[in-house]
Amino acid sequence: LNLTLVLLDVVFSYNELIPVGAIQRLFNMAREDSLAGWFSGIHLLLIAMILWLVYIKERKRGWAVIAGFFSYLGMDDGAGVHERIGTTVEKLLSSGAEDSILSYFPSYTWQIVYGPFLLGMALFMVWYLLSRLGSNHLKILFLAGLGCYGFAEGIDFLEGVDGLYKLAAERLSISASFLSHFARVFEEFMENVGSTILFVCFLRYFTNTTKNIELVLK
Repeated sequence: LNLTLVLLDVVFSYNELIPVGAIQRLFNMAREDSLAGWFSGIHLLLIAMILWLVYIKERKRGWAVIAGFFSYLGMDDGAGVHERIGTTVEKLLSSGAEDSILSYFPSYTWQIVYGPFLLGMALFMVWYLLSRLGSNHLKILFLAGLGCYGFAEGIDFLEGVDGLYKLAAERLSISASFLSHFARVFEEFMENVGSTILFVCFLRYFTNTTKNIELVLK
C-alpha cells in the first residue's frame, strides 16, 4: 500500500495524468491534506489502539505513556499541530529579537520546540520496550520502525535548510522542484513504512501475549 501511494503520486500528481488540480492534490504525497496524509494519521491511531489494548491487558504505566504518545501523534498528523505551534513560536521569537535562537537554527522552528520531546520519547521507548518485547524478532522490528521515523525526520531537517535543495539540484543537474517534491514523497514514504513496521510489531506482541479475548456487553 505504501508503494501504491508513491505510484499514485508519480502518475496523478507529478506527471499530471488528469489535468485537474483537485485530483493532483489528492494524490500529492508532499501535501498534508492528501490521501497519503490521511493514511498516515490513521496508521498512527491504529498503533495507538493496539498499544491501549496492551495497556488494558498488562496495566503497566509505561504502555499507557507510549499509547498516549502515539494517540497524540495521530492527532497531530491530522491537524498539523507541530507546524502551527512552530509558526507561532517563530513569530514570537523573531519579533524584535535579532539574536534569537532562530538565527542559529538552520531548519524548521517546530524542530526546536518538539525535538527534545521527540528524542526523549524515542529514548524512553527504547529503554522500556527492549526489556519487554521479549523475542529478538520483535526488538528488531521495533528498532527498524523507529529508524524509519528517524530517517524521515532527517530528510525533513534537510528540507528546511534554506537553499540546500537548490544547491543540490544544481550539482546533480536536475530540477529543484523535482528534488524537493520527491524528497518529501520519500520522507512520507519512510514515515508510513515505519508506522507499518511498528503496527506489525505491537500487534504481534499483543497476539503473542494474549491467549484469548472476551468481549462482554452489559
